[in-house]
Amino acid sequence: VELVELICRRVQLTFDSRSASDIASAYAEDLAVWHWPLLHCVARVGDFRAIYTLCTTAIAAGGGAPGGGGTAVDVNMVDGAGNDVTALYRAASAGQRDAVAALLDLGADPTLCDREGATPVFRAAMCGRDECLSLLLAQRLNAMRQPNRHGETAAAAAAENGHSGCITVLSDGGFQDWDVPCSRAGNTASHCAALHGFDDCLRALKLAGADLAIHNSISGATPVFCACARGREATLQLLVGPGFELDPDAATSAE
Repeated sequence: VELVELICRRVQLTFDSRSASDIASAYAEDLAVWHWPLLHCVARVGDFRAIYTLCTTAIAAGGGAPGGGGTAVDVNMVDGAGNDVTALYRAASAGQRDAVAALLDLGADPTLCDREGATPVFRAAMCGRDECLSLLLAQRLNAMRQPNRHGETAAAAAAENGHSGCITVLSDGGFQDWDVPCSRAGNTASHCAALHGFDDCLRALKLAGADLAIHNSISGATPVFCACARGREATLQLLVGPGFELDPDAATSAE
């Protein structure tokens, strides 16, 4: 929380001198290419000064800026391109820490999801954006447990994509449900990491207190079984070797 406040104090001291129309003109090319609202374009590249200008000042009618007619931009507006994502989602996906801090300071909701049910927290974990994930969790801790429409959690997203740093951030943020299935396939984060051979994630999960011998809730497979099934020799050696010492004989599937 102190980090969030520190960043917000810094960005508030550096308000943009440009008008909303000036900002729209500067991003005309991006607007034409992406077909996103202006707020989303500036969030994607981390232009936090423009974010404050668009969300806190009256916008002149027209000028290519969204929210014209003398009203400020809604910080939680969705892109309108069929994805239903917010500017916070864009900033978190792109790893734009200052933009994330500015949007949170302006009241952006980290629990709002895209059409697949993915939140900014989920996207930050999926894309390996450790600092953005820390900021998001400092604002809304329950967002770390919010699954997408496929039943996948931020923990699964981090483990499936090899982002051990995000696993550590989730752990430091108070996440404890490591042994709860985080996908409809019955896998936990440990299964996900073993399937993909992400050894650093398995080390991070062990430090976080995850059960690396846990059975899949549907098939009965363990992370050791997953490593064997995918031919992850290095991962298998890690799991049965010093420090882990899991029983390879217990690595059978129920199928």
